[in-house]
Amino acid sequence: EFDNSLMSERSIEIITEPVLVSSSITPSRNVTLLFGSMLSLLIGILLSIYKNRNKSNLISDLSEIKSILNMPLIEEIDLKDNESSLESLKLFAEFNLSPNDLLGIIPVGNIKQKNINNFFDQLKSCHQNTEIISPNNLLKAKNFSFQILIISKNTSNEIDLKKLKYKLRYFNEKVLGWILLEDNI
Repeated sequence: EFDNSLMSERSIEIITEPVLVSSSITPSRNVTLLFGSMLSLLIGILLSIYKNRNKSNLISDLSEIKSILNMPLIEEIDLKDNESSLESLKLFAEFNLSPNDLLGIIPVGNIKQKNINNFFDQLKSCHQNTEIISPNNLLKAKNFSFQILIISKNTSNEIDLKKLKYKLRYFNEKVLGWILLEDNI
């Protein structure tokens, strides 16, 4: 049984008056605006970097080209300096090719035609049995004793280099390496 008399004796007393806070406890509009602006700016920057990376993806770093191709870099040629580049090409032809060797030049990426022609003319003056091979027609490469790739910075992307490397694995013993053309003409 329950005794109501005990309940009345044990009443709860409030010691202090409750106080209602008149101001809100949420962050101020200025803090919310500042935080939102910074967050949207950060998201915008990250999205633009992601979109630009996927759009062009052109390689400008020499070490990145080396790691993708995993082939020897034969020479870096500055076509602006004709004497130096001609000397380099003469040394290359003398030490790597016999006069009867057929050499196929494979331009990679969107190298300016003027640069390709300039390089080809210089190499042709050092080695007569030289011809340009289109990267889209690599079946022609089997007719050559050796092939070399010519590459310029900012003219090809990672996907194209990987596809070309995959195609060239059939001619691996014939590919001497690649030459970097400095695109300063």
